[in-house]
Amino acid sequence: MALKEEIKKGIACDSVNKPDSAVGRAVCISVHPGKMFLFPFLHWFNTRYKERYKFARLIFSIDLFLVGIAVALAIVAIIGFLFVPKRFEDGIVFETSVAPTEVISGSPSTLVIRYTNKTKEELRNAKVEIKYPKYFLLQETSPEEIGTILVGGSGTIHIKGTMFGDVGGEQTFQTRLSFVHGEKFDMFGEKTDTYIFSPSSSALSLSLELPDKMIAYQPIEGIIHYKNTSEIDFPTITIKPVWPKEFVFTKGYFDVPTVKSGEQGEVKFEGVLQNAQDEITFIFEPSFTFGKDKYKQETLQHTAPIIPLPLTLHHSVEKQTVRPGENVIFIVEYENISDVDLTNVSFTIDAQSPFIKKSSVVSMKKIAPKETGIVEITTTLRKTIAQSETKEYENLKISSRPTATYIMKEEVESVVTSKGTTIESPLTTPIIFDSFARYTTATGDQIGRGPVPPQPDKETTYWIFWHISGTTNELSNVEITATLPANVRFTGRQTVSQNKGVEYDPNTREVRWKSASVPPTLSPTSKIVGVAFELGVTPTVDNLTPELLGQIQLNATDSWTGAFVGASTNDIAALLTK
Repeated sequence: MALKEEIKKGIACDSVNKPDSAVGRAVCISVHPGKMFLFPFLHWFNTRYKERYKFARLIFSIDLFLVGIAVALAIVAIIGFLFVPKRFEDGIVFETSVAPTEVISGSPSTLVIRYTNKTKEELRNAKVEIKYPKYFLLQETSPEEIGTILVGGSGTIHIKGTMFGDVGGEQTFQTRLSFVHGEKFDMFGEKTDTYIFSPSSSALSLSLELPDKMIAYQPIEGIIHYKNTSEIDFPTITIKPVWPKEFVFTKGYFDVPTVKSGEQGEVKFEGVLQNAQDEITFIFEPSFTFGKDKYKQETLQHTAPIIPLPLTLHHSVEKQTVRPGENVIFIVEYENISDVDLTNVSFTIDAQSPFIKKSSVVSMKKIAPKETGIVEITTTLRKTIAQSETKEYENLKISSRPTATYIMKEEVESVVTSKGTTIESPLTTPIIFDSFARYTTATGDQIGRGPVPPQPDKETTYWIFWHISGTTNELSNVEITATLPANVRFTGRQTVSQNKGVEYDPNTREVRWKSASVPPTLSPTSKIVGVAFELGVTPTVDNLTPELLGQIQLNATDSWTGAFVGASTNDIAALLTK
């Protein structure tokens, strides 16, 4: 009876109700072989998916599908590895290396190509072709030809040459071995290899010479020393400077033509250090230059600390003195903030303007540590300038900066220059005032009447011309006055370029012209302000050359600076015949 029950359990077995006895399990496997195969999957589903996910069956199916794909790919890879036939060329060893292993840009190296025929056929008409890097200088190849490579045969090819490239960059050799093989039929084959080299240094030896310490606002001189340590001549060497923003380059060159083997030389440069703090770094990037192609070599770099300027300067200007034709007075305040004496001190003003004529220099033998003081520096201004001397024609300013040069002895004695900040001072307008008489125009047209030269008791008329020019600022409240001498008559005939005409007061015998405003006249596009009027003169026997006009004066206000502007000219005598 027990045997019968075990058989029944074997027939009814599933993933949950598994027979305990060996008979029941045997019956289960024989009756339900597929069910037994699925037992592990059903068990995995019940323990990992069932009642854990909302769509447990769908998720389980997707996972089984993905696992199946992975298993299939692995099987394909294994089969491919085990059963793919090898190519004929796989039996040929063909490799490239370089000696010495450390490649130096600009120095000769030897490319070594090794080959071995491990196939069962000889290789005929064997040739090696090489694609060299750009600007590779080939010097020697040994041997130049291969010919036939017997079964088991091997050999090497040595290619000597100079490699140029960026230090730390990459250059590539591409090698190709071509041959013919086959006993009955000629079959062509080839084997390739690629060798990439990276220069670790350069045969161009460079060194940089700059001061170990630097002071702001001082001129700096530097030298780059170079030497060709290679056995060949170098092409053009270009050195690209990367200047610190605080440095202003003033002089030097950075292209060196062909440098012969063993040759050495130097590249000098100059500049001025501006306001810098803490430290400053100079960088130079040398390159071998082939036309437009450049190969960077080892970079030069120099970092130096900045020594604070020992003498500080501040200045001001007496603005009322900033007037063309006069002296400008600058007040310079100084302080020695260092702990050393400053000797042979010279103060001056670095002023920028076409009106600057000359600046004085104030000298002092010594400024002690922590000493403060004030000096006055005088700068003379020109009275007028020509249009060609400036590109700015209105509201001009005088740019000024105090400068002091002195000797400072710290570790070594050196000449140092301190500079203060720049200020700009408005310039009161210059003015050119012309007053003259004419009997005829410049072209010869007669505008006067009467005898020339004048004769006693006979009236001769002249035209008086007043011109205002050369002004850089607008003038306001402009007034020109003059006095008529005896025997001179104001005829009333006149012409003016702007505003009302000339007024004449018979009681005071004064001629007057007024204008509320006169625009700047220095610009080439501006117009000269002109006033013209007629006077008649009647000489006497005792005075054949009387004055036509006396006490000629121009008064105005500079609208930009608020300063008074005045000008006068000489009295006009009736000596002119034109």
